[in-house]
Amino acid sequence: MLRYTLVFSGALLLFTFSSSTLAQVETETAPLVEESIPLGSVENSMYLSITEHRYRNGEFSDQITGIVVNNSTEEVSPVTVTAALYDNSGKLVTTEGGGFADVSTLPPGDNSAFSITLSGVDANIDHYKLLPGGTP
Repeated sequence: MLRYTLVFSGALLLFTFSSSTLAQVETETAPLVEESIPLGSVENSMYLSITEHRYRNGEFSDQITGIVVNNSTEEVSPVTVTAALYDNSGKLVTTEGGGFADVSTLPPGDNSAFSITLSGVDANIDHYKLLPGGTP
């Protein structure tokens, strides 16, 4: 018999396992699977730049979120963000252009959050490139 002693918040708990119980526990434990998060880059425009971005794996769809900044001296409307998604060999898989800033008009020097929902995108995306769009 094997005996394990665990201490939780000052309480002493003793567990006794036979070798067959321990073997059963080991075989039923599933290995942890880590999902890879695609790396991203940005191709800023003459008027807009993306200063932060993050790829988020979701249960039903993935999402790219970030911050877009108006570097021009005039308002930009509408502000869009397109994501180009690539596989590990560098081939373009698809583009997703459904990303809009959280505001309809972005004043000069101001910033806004954006998000792009990636529904039905193949799971083997290796990296992405973001392209902000909009002119004064």
